[in-house]
Amino acid sequence: MTLGAALAIVAAGPGEAKRAAAAAAAAPAPLILVSPAGASAYGGCGWFSALAALAAADLPACHPFTWVLDCGARAGDALEALGAGAPAVVFDGADGAAARLAAVAAARRAVLLRVRPSALTLRRGGDATAACREWLAMRRPSETGQSAHDGPVF
Repeated sequence: MTLGAALAIVAAGPGEAKRAAAAAAAAPAPLILVSPAGASAYGGCGWFSALAALAAADLPACHPFTWVLDCGARAGDALEALGAGAPAVVFDGADGAAARLAAVAAARRAVLLRVRPSALTLRRGGDATAACREWLAMRRPSETGQSAHDGPVF
């Protein structure tokens, strides 16, 4: 799944994960659930994996879905997440550690991202489906001048 064709949504809790799944199914668009920045330090892989499972349970079985845990510069967290089966991690630490983590990721058929993907943050009480449709209709961040690290807040 490529980021350009998918709906990347930040989820920091069960409610956000479930809203993301409902919005992606209604859009319809493949869903990439993205953890908050540096979430491996305070939530860990197990916590975010559980949020991803909540979102997946609310999607039709054939709906494309994956998740990304942001590990910041914490190589140990990234290694632990890859070992636990995370499909993708963000690691923005040292290049040498990144090279070793990339080899581990490749061996596990996972993805190591060096830059956090641009992702939509849903506001509580807002129309998540409409926000997702707007997000999907937007041009790529590099074309709009928007930061590649932070998506819009709807």
